[in-house]
Amino acid sequence: MYCVSSFAVGGQLVADIFGLTLTNYNGEELKSPVITSINQNTINSVASYFTNSTNFSITDVAGAFVSAANVLTQLLLILTGTYIFFIIWFLMGGDIIATFVVGAMTIPYILLLGNTILVKIRGV
Repeated sequence: MYCVSSFAVGGQLVADIFGLTLTNYNGEELKSPVITSINQNTINSVASYFTNSTNFSITDVAGAFVSAANVLTQLLLILTGTYIFFIIWFLMGGDIIATFVVGAMTIPYILLLGNTILVKIRGV
């Protein structure tokens, strides 16, 4: 799953670089917050806003933290190999049936991943 998840992120990045949009059968676009947030122009504008401005509001700070939390969530999904389940859910249309099908695949994977991590930590 980790390999497929990394391949999905790589394919999404390549598609974004070449200007292609990945869509599901409903026509909804697949855009990752990692790709949209980690943009040099966006980072530079946010950094210059916070370093050059003396009067910014709490909503600006909250927006920066929400953006960072989205990127952190996506990176955590990529590192654990569960990002592919989000891709599967998205390509299935994101309805309630897709949620149950993907949930049935994700829960055993997360339990086995947690078991593996605990065994590695204990050194068994």
